[in-house]
Amino acid sequence: MSDMKTSSPSAWLAWLHLSDLHLRKDLGWEQDVVLSSLLKDIEERYSTTNRPQVLFVTGDIAFSGKDEEYIPAEDFLLKLCAKVSIPSERVFIVPGNHDIDRTLAEDAFDGARAKLKTTSEVDRFFRSEDRRRTVFVRQRAFRAFANRVMKPPAMYEDTSFAHARVIRIGPIRIRVLLLDSSWLATGGEKDLGSIVVGERQVIECCQLGNSDGRSFTFALIHHPFSWIADFEQASVENRVIESADVCLRGHLHAEDLRATEEARRRLTVFTAGAAFQTRTSDNCYLWCSLDLATGRGRRVSHRYNGVKNRWDASEPSEWFLTERAPAPLPSAVAADLVRDHNPAFAEFLKCLLSGLYAEVPIKLPTGEVTFAGIDTILPGSPNELVNRLRRHFAIAEIWDPVSWKQELQRLIEAWDGAIRAFTGPALTELLRREERGKSLFSAVSPGNQGSPGLTFANAIHALLDSGDLVGARQILDHWHDQDELGPLEQLELLRLEIQVLLGEGNPASAMKKAEQLSSDIQRTPIDVALTARCALDLGDASRAGRLMHLAIDSGAPIESVRKLALKIASLTGDRTLTKKVMA
Repeated sequence: MSDMKTSSPSAWLAWLHLSDLHLRKDLGWEQDVVLSSLLKDIEERYSTTNRPQVLFVTGDIAFSGKDEEYIPAEDFLLKLCAKVSIPSERVFIVPGNHDIDRTLAEDAFDGARAKLKTTSEVDRFFRSEDRRRTVFVRQRAFRAFANRVMKPPAMYEDTSFAHARVIRIGPIRIRVLLLDSSWLATGGEKDLGSIVVGERQVIECCQLGNSDGRSFTFALIHHPFSWIADFEQASVENRVIESADVCLRGHLHAEDLRATEEARRRLTVFTAGAAFQTRTSDNCYLWCSLDLATGRGRRVSHRYNGVKNRWDASEPSEWFLTERAPAPLPSAVAADLVRDHNPAFAEFLKCLLSGLYAEVPIKLPTGEVTFAGIDTILPGSPNELVNRLRRHFAIAEIWDPVSWKQELQRLIEAWDGAIRAFTGPALTELLRREERGKSLFSAVSPGNQGSPGLTFANAIHALLDSGDLVGARQILDHWHDQDELGPLEQLELLRLEIQVLLGEGNPASAMKKAEQLSSDIQRTPIDVALTARCALDLGDASRAGRLMHLAIDSGAPIESVRKLALKIASLTGDRTLTKKVMA
């Protein structure tokens, strides 16, 4: 497999994801055959190129949670980490239902399983250290093993239930949430719809590592969310979606990739297949990567071929951290970036970053140049660089500040090189958009927001006079999303939107806005005349005439309404209206 890094190495993460090894004493020879070939495969594929920086193991390391089962597990994981140079502080393990010693504390477990059926009862359980110690003793061997492999420091204590760790990979701050979905599991289909995680566990886990700033967050859990008991399933899942960027899980013995969403966030969920069931099973492990600069990643699944005693890798498949394009930058941020770095075509870039422009020149494979939407991504093209610049600001908090600035400078230099390569007609169009961008950006620039109404009104009027409806609409849409406009400025924005809608050939929508304007206590005679124009464009000349009479009688300046009034009068035969404006 070739090197899959697509941007600055500082923005690139890669990890191995293993799950469900089910190590047991009576299958020692079969385990040795499969796991030895797995170690060889990982060393050959990933010890140099595409080397993983982190190892995630999502449960069922052992078969029955016994001390002796973790001896080969520890040996295997330590050898694996040595093969690809993963330090122990970058190893993360959560328990599965097979990591429970079911011969311990059976009565206490059965009682807890029967009683913990509501959120309040689960909260009461977590408040009691004695109750936790009694039930968690069933994970004693797993916890000791995990602490040996994940050192330093020890993560799992006898009564602890919230586990997380923050690390740095290069300049990137990474947080890993270790969620235990197995502490009250029995194993088998009986757990479907009965798994208890404990919302308190998730809440306290998500709070760990937050005090020092934002991190890129992984959540590890053994069971799928759909296996969690109804009384807490939605709350647990939503809290993980709100706190994590990527979720890794196991249990299903089949690899999978999907996205889970709620109103404001999207969580990418990876399920690893079972790394070992038997020598003839469909054993599997995952290698994954993520380019934070683009939000795109690669996933490679590896399946054991028992006949040839080797692991066959799939072709890399692409996945996306989010399907949404990075949000435009606030105009103040775009202005600061241009001021500090002085990029080529600065006004054009400011408008692209702040969402006032949506098209960027790209060179097609045929050599032809066209202007395409920002979401049309070609590697190394200006539109990809605009998206990377937007995303770079969106993830600034997870970067080391010095490295973040260095990466920003690299992106600006890449923009300069890409945009300066255009010549001929494309360059002429770029220069036109650069000049036009000055007036567009001035209407939304932070320096004018002390009294924004006059600035955006003048800019929109100028664009309407020149026939630039697209530019007028862009400024309108920008100010619709702002909170700093006062009541009078909001009223002016409404008047301007009516004019833009009329220019766009949408009189029905314009009339709805005009009726809203006419009902405002601050309406003016000119507003009534504007409503008359909407009625005329809708084909209701009679209503337009009545409104125009009302506008003139209320004091609308004759010079401002004469042309429209005469047009209405000619259509309705209204001589009185003609006399009013010609007197």
